[in-house]
Formats: sequence, structure tokens, C-alpha cells
Amino acid sequence: FGRRSVLIAASVIFTIGALEMAVARNFIELVLGRMVVGLAVGFASSTVPMFIAELAPPERRGELVSLNNVCIVTGQVVATLVDGAFGGVAHGWRYMLGLGALPAVLQFVGLFFLPESPRWLLANGRELQARKVLSRLLPARPDLEDAVALEVRNIYESLAREDGLALPAPCSQSTGAGPEPPCISPSSTSVSINRPSCNGGRAPGTLAQLVARLPWPSLTGRARERLPPPGGG
Repeated sequence: FGRRSVLIAASVIFTIGALEMAVARNFIELVLGRMVVGLAVGFASSTVPMFIAELAPPERRGELVSLNNVCIVTGQVVATLVDGAFGGVAHGWRYMLGLGALPAVLQFVGLFFLPESPRWLLANGRELQARKVLSRLLPARPDLEDAVALEVRNIYESLAREDGLALPAPCSQSTGAGPEPPCISPSSTSVSINRPSCNGGRAPGTLAQLVARLPWPSLTGRARERLPPPGGG
């Protein structure tokens, strides 16, 4: 399956999981919904950085891949604010969890306006489609055909050096493991968890630290060395 197809499927799975948690009638159904959401998050977190890097023009690749990390933590901050808004509402935790379907639906719609990854197309013998995608992605220039041919050659050379692919993220996310998801006390106590394991107040600090640690000098072009994965490095 292509990168875009995986992300479309992840959007559908996430929506189903979020709605399942919102209407859960007991703890088991809530856990099952969380597992479904975790699976979708795992697929997305392992695919989105690759998809961005493979679609982004070389001069903006570092910037856009780094922006993905900023958006992840920004989402945690927004989720904390949303959770706080529903903290005093009866059954507010259902709204908190159900609203998670909204960004998944937006992502689902947006993906239909994006092309498939040219790297994936070349890896699967679809060179003509890959050339068409690259013609759309690369800036218009008199020697566009030569630029496309050069990019195709570079991708083929990169594929030849590829050792393999590991996808640990779907497995870890399906169990809820991940980089410190934010929680807040009101939502935790409303589902009878008296001692929450994490604090939503840490999310803004996490965002500030991430922004401060971004490799700003290398964001406007090809990074001199590969950036660490979102989960650490």
C-alpha cells in the first residue's frame, strides 16, 4: 500500500476508535476504542514523516519534517485546553475523546488532494506516475524534464542503498506507549482515575522545548545529517 493509502486508512481507523471511546458503555469498550486509536496513531506516526520528506522539495524538506514535530506537540497543547473546557461538564470525557475524530476527518479529506509518494511509486515499478508527480512537485523551470530525471535517478540510487524497513510504531502505539501524552485531572477523575499518571500542564513546556531545540540553521534546505525520529533519537 502507498503512503497516502496508509494514511487514509489510519484516518478512518482513528475516527472509528474515537467514536467508540465516546460512546463506550463500559471500561472494556473504552479500552478497545483506545487500542483502535493507538493502532491508527502508530500507522500515522511511522508514515507521516516519510510522506512529508518524500513529497517536500529539497530546499524545504528539513523545515516541513521539523514542522510535523511542532504540530504534534501543538496538538497536545490544544487537546489539554479542550479537555479543560469540558472538565466540569457532565460526561465531559465523552466529548473530549469523541472530538478526536474531527482532525482525523479533516486529514481524510485533505489526503485526497495530495499525490502519492514518488519514492513509493518508483519502488513499486510505477515510474511514469512518479515522473508525473515529480513534475507537479518540482518548481516550474525550462529544464524541468532534466530535473525530474535527476530526481528519479537519485531516488533509485537511494532505494538501492536501502537495507530494509521496520515499523515498530504501530505496535508500541497500540499499547498506549508513546512520548508522554498529556492528561489532566478533571478528565481522569471523571472516569474514576484518582491519580493521573501525567499532567496536561507539561504540554506547553514540551512545545517550548521542542521549538527551542529545532535545528534552525538547517531548516531551509537539506539537513547536513538525518534528523532524529519523532519518538527520540
